[in-house]
Amino acid sequence: MQVHLRFRDGKQCSFIWVRRDADPRLVEAGIAHEKYHAVCRLAPKAVGSISSAISELGFNVNLADYDEEFAATIIEVLTLYRNGVSLEAVHGSQLVVEAVDLLRASRIVPGD
Repeated sequence: MQVHLRFRDGKQCSFIWVRRDADPRLVEAGIAHEKYHAVCRLAPKAVGSISSAISELGFNVNLADYDEEFAATIIEVLTLYRNGVSLEAVHGSQLVVEAVDLLRASRIVPGD
């Protein structure tokens, strides 16, 4: 979960937390998902940089083209992928399935 606070003096902060899991890759993916929400609140212009980094991983995805929750799910799936989980092995909610499908379709570097 992510909670964003704005104070009267103009300062802002976001708090994130995720459920602990025996598989640290799932925890890391959950943290990445929630961090994306925090970035959207605290530094929305940074989303373009994140999309550039995704391109360097071999996927042509512009996060600004998608609603925030779906974009965060894409980040979550990519985090699993970067931790050695093949896209074919990622399963979950409908949003997760859609993110996997999008990443498969947007792959610009062959191989998994």
